[in-house]
Amino acid sequence: MLLVYNIITRLYYLIIRIASFFSNKAKQTIAGRNGLLEQIKKDFYDSDLKTIWFHCASLGEYEQARPLIEKIKKLQPEYTIVLTFFSPSGYEVRKQNSVADFTYYLPFDTARNAKTFIDTIRPKYAFFIKYDLWYHYLSILKKYQIEHFLISAHFHPNQIYFKPYGIFFKNMLQDFTYIFCQYESGMHLLNKQGISQTIVSGDTRFDRVLTHAQLVKPLPEIERFCNNQFVIILGSSYTHEENILADALADIPMPCKIIIAPHEIHPERIKEIENKFASYETVRYADLNNQHNAQILIIDNVGMLASAYQYGNLSFVGGGFGKKGLHNLLEPLSMGNIVVFGPKNHDRFPEAELMIQANLGYCVTNSNQLISIIKTIAGETKNRKELATQFIRKHAGSTDIIYNNIFHQ
Repeated sequence: MLLVYNIITRLYYLIIRIASFFSNKAKQTIAGRNGLLEQIKKDFYDSDLKTIWFHCASLGEYEQARPLIEKIKKLQPEYTIVLTFFSPSGYEVRKQNSVADFTYYLPFDTARNAKTFIDTIRPKYAFFIKYDLWYHYLSILKKYQIEHFLISAHFHPNQIYFKPYGIFFKNMLQDFTYIFCQYESGMHLLNKQGISQTIVSGDTRFDRVLTHAQLVKPLPEIERFCNNQFVIILGSSYTHEENILADALADIPMPCKIIIAPHEIHPERIKEIENKFASYETVRYADLNNQHNAQILIIDNVGMLASAYQYGNLSFVGGGFGKKGLHNLLEPLSMGNIVVFGPKNHDRFPEAELMIQANLGYCVTNSNQLISIIKTIAGETKNRKELATQFIRKHAGSTDIIYNNIFHQ
């Protein structure tokens, strides 16, 4: 099976190289790894640093890693944090401003790359976030007897680990020092497979969004735009969410302001949104200074959405109509928003199911359902904001559980 794995991964890398001639994301994936190991060797040349390595697939996993990284840096300052990303959507956003001391792409998973990387940074501990497990890196960690952990892990029966043909991937889980599961259901799945080094710790994202909500800074221009009206936010939206809102907007039964933060912000995408809402006055954030009377604000930058949620009453989060799944539902909830999302794949996101059960999240498929939800919550915004805050606090604390089990043994 290892031979098959090596063939598949090399074919994958080859496909990315070919795609790099046509896709900017693929181009970044290749370009960001050119000379990478040489740069890492240079950074750690003749170094006696005590290191801890965190690996994240992308930006969402980084937000799950961040609370633990910050806690380690605060309480164990002697450690140097090395952070790797597989995806450009994580690395390119955080390469200059992550909380880690060194931030890199993960060198492609070959036996030589894995050995060179680990020999160079020499981590005391290694953390993988949620998923994105790579055989050769895990194999070297096992060989060197380096304690390694999987945190904020979420397992469900449809994953390859639990299929008859998935034994190779299941074996990759066997040698983790601990697997910190988000929920008991995931732990029970592992236990049935003979994987017993498991702890239910919850999801560190609750800690992250709780901290962010407590420290969030005001955005005066957006506050003036909202003008104390009912505010609907499209967060990381795609065309499907935008179409539903466009169909619903004329029938929303109260004055409202709309904030749209699309998943992609290239000029053609922004123009597409402006055309879709052409019958309403729209303004881009870059031009907001003198246009606070517009009804629709389009956020045309990266990084502002999480703070903009503080002005929302209802947030329609993108990704629920596509194959990849939902974007961050907890960010708007932590700011007291009722959260709405599309119907696809939300069963793979336990927080979505918990929010539905608590009447803080709703699944919609059309504009009529969206209008009905808005009518339902319009007079209850203060109470629902309090319930949302209580929900986040109830599920926080994962970071402490993980930290205490590792550093207080």
